Order: sequence, then C-alpha cells, then structure tokens
Amino acid sequence: MTSPAADGPRGMLGALAQVRPPVREPRFWVVQAAVLTLAGVHDFVLDKLHAHYLAGVPAPTTSALLLIPVVYAALNFGVRGAVGTSLWATVLIVPHWLISPQLPDSRIHFWIEVGYLVVLNVVAIVVGVRVEGERLARRRAEHALEVAENAEARYYRLFEDQPAPVMIADAAGAVTEANTAATALFGRDTVGLRVDELLGVGIATLLDGRPRCLDVRDRDGRTLRLVPTTHRVTTAGNAELAQVVLTDVTEQHRREEEERLFAGRLLKVQEDERRALARELHDDPLQNLTYLSRALDDLGHRAETPPELAGQLVDASAVAEDAAVALRKVIHGLRPPVLDDLGLVAALRQLAQEVRRRTGLAVELRVRGHEVRLPPGLELAAYRIAQEALNNVVRHARASRVEVCVCFDRELELTITDDGLGWSEPERGDGAKASGLGLIGMRERVNMAGGTLSVTQRSGHGTRVRAVVPVPSVAVSPESSSARR
Repeated sequence: MTSPAADGPRGMLGALAQVRPPVREPRFWVVQAAVLTLAGVHDFVLDKLHAHYLAGVPAPTTSALLLIPVVYAALNFGVRGAVGTSLWATVLIVPHWLISPQLPDSRIHFWIEVGYLVVLNVVAIVVGVRVEGERLARRRAEHALEVAENAEARYYRLFEDQPAPVMIADAAGAVTEANTAATALFGRDTVGLRVDELLGVGIATLLDGRPRCLDVRDRDGRTLRLVPTTHRVTTAGNAELAQVVLTDVTEQHRREEEERLFAGRLLKVQEDERRALARELHDDPLQNLTYLSRALDDLGHRAETPPELAGQLVDASAVAEDAAVALRKVIHGLRPPVLDDLGLVAALRQLAQEVRRRTGLAVELRVRGHEVRLPPGLELAAYRIAQEALNNVVRHARASRVEVCVCFDRELELTITDDGLGWSEPERGDGAKASGLGLIGMRERVNMAGGTLSVTQRSGHGTRVRAVVPVPSVAVSPESSSARR
C-alpha cells in the first residue's frame, strides 16, 4: 500500500500528472474496446446511413454514449484510466471530421460533436481527480488505522510485558483491565473489582497523589509495600480512565528498616558509652583532680612550706584546676548532666551560653508553647541536633548571629537559623550535605523519632535547620518531673 506520506505532497494537482494509462489491467482494454465499438456505431450512423437525425435527435449525440466507458474508467482506474479513455475516444472521433462528406447541417453537427468531446474530457478529468482524491483519503484512513492498530498492539505488548502490576480503572473505580503482573498479584478475578477493594484507597485519592506508599496484601496473604503512580487517561471516545502502576518497594523498605534499626542501635551504643565514660570521668579522675588542686593549693599556702616550693605548689594547683575545668567540658560534651536533671530547654540554654562564651557568636534561645519533659531519647536527639547544627555554623557559616527556637505543641519543632554565608559543602536533593557525617547523624536521629529534617541553605543568606518530631502523650511538665525525683 502506498504511504500517504508519499502521496500527500503531490495533492490533487499531482494526480493530474499521473496520466499514464493502466495498460496492464485487462479491464482497461475491455473499456477501450467498448469505446472503439461506440465510435464505430457513431461513424456508421453518420457515414453509412447518412442520418443526421434519429427520431428527431441529432445523430452526433451518439458520441455522448462515450461518457459511459469514460466514467466507468474514472471510477475504476482513477484519473489515469479516465484521461486515457477520453483521449482514446477523441482520437477515434476527430478523423471523422476530416473524412466525412460535407452534408447539410454538417457545421452544426461538427460543433455538437466538439461540445460533446469537450464535455467528455472535462468529465474525465473532474471525475478522475475526484476519484483520486477519494482514493487518497481512503489510503490515508487505512494508513492511520494501520498505525493505530500497530500502536495499540505495541501498547498491549508493553502493557502485558510490564513487570510492575498495571491496572486500568474507570471513573467509578472499577478495574477494566489488568496486566499479567497485576493478575499474578491479586488473582485472575482482578478485572471487575474495585480499586479500593484491592488497595484500600479509592481512585480519587490515588489521582490526588495520596498516599505515597501502600501496604497491600497479595492473594497469598503476604503484606507488600507498594508505591502507586496514577495518571488520567482519555480514550478516543472521551471516556475518563485512570492508569495505576504499582512499584514493589518491599525489599527496599525492609533494608531501610534494617538500616534504621542498625543506626538506632549504633546511636544507643554510642550514647551509652558516652554516658558511662562521662560517669567514670566524673566519679574518679575529676574528683581526684579537684582534690589534688585543693591539696596543692593548701600546701602552697602553709607557713612551714619553703617560699621557693610554695610558688611551685600554687602553680601546680592552678594547672590541676585547669585540667579539672577541661575535664568538666569533656564530660559536658559527652553527656550534659543538666539534660538528665532539668530537661531539654535547660540543656539548650547551657549549650547556647557555652557557644557564646567560647566563640563570641550571638546565640539566642527562644521557647514557644508549654514546656514539657520529653522521653530521654527524644530530648537527647533534639539536643544532639542543636549541638551539631551549632558546630556547623561555627565551622562553616562565618555567622554573627544564631537563633535556636524550640516550639512545644503536638509536635516538637526545633529550628536553628543563622545569618552566615551558608555551608560550603555540597548539598543533596533533600537539603543534607552529601559528605556531612554530622548531618547524616542528625537525619538518622530524626528518622528514629518518626520525624522529618529539612536543611534550607541559600548562598550568602544563611542556613535554616528544621527538625519536627511527634511528641508522645506521656510527656510531662518539668515541675512534675522534678517533683517525682
């Protein structure tokens, strides 16, 4: 079949150029024989019978019978057959004008025949071109139908070969089509069921992009974690359908849970080691250093101590006191006692004072809502997030001011905002730095608490760290917590 792409550029005018007769068609020669027969009848009437009128009709009207084979050729062979046939008829009629006897009324008959031949050729062209146009339109329609059928076949092949379960649902949520993967997941009776029966949510909810993950039971009773991707589909009949593609992330979710549990255990071990180390440093080395500092100072100030030795003892006492102060800082960094004793706000206030004293950075703490004591793990996570964020500001941001805001509500919201130049390390798509182990730890702590962490960084306009975690219903006020102790 000729492609419309090849015929289209020529159009109707191009069809006129294709006038080569279809000489290989037997029916074409039958038509030409009919033309020859009619031309012979025409000559016989005029020349042999010398009849100028037949039943009152001019004899040259017999040439009008040539319209029959011409129109037939146009309908069957298009413009090529019509033009070829009309030219053949003209060739057979014209010699008659040259050899026919000059009889009365011959001039009138001559112009009648000329008129018939003109009409004959015009009809041949008009009908032939019209037929060619219809054929071209039919070829285009056939080609479009073939393309559509091929596209539909490819679609169904892709639809069936898709490894992910795919379902087509109507506006009411009934499944009208399901590929092999979908029937393997839900069973052969998937078609006809409703989407909410299979997935637990309606088609309208899926089209709104909610939820992002689904826990679905397959036909064997196993629970799978699926991510739905839903798109609207409009058919040729303007019917509104929805295509639901389900991506199985069960294994990925299992690995993430294992990684989260491992990270949680690792953080717990680290915090336990820090707590134990802080306790050991406080109970023995710090107490010994404090005792040593006081003993040396006491010896240095005794009257019986030689003056040259007294100065050395006082200096040694000062060194021991400095070591004790440094050790207290180490203990505070490992596990601030105030966090366990007075809670998150007191620990953050002490942290802000320490950063302000050590670096000169203006750190402001704001507390909103009704302060409550949170579970120890949650308070520790919030404290570590604030501690790491302030460390990043000091190391990277070159900021002059930092605001730490704690908001107590149904969720604990912790925000650390600075006015620095931003952190120099590259960010990932979720706002966390790809190589920042501190931020990785922050994110893991928030994930363990069931919350979210966002890092908003604008070059030259500071950085904002925001952690939001749910507050358990067992949270109590600091006064109640102190009373119980």
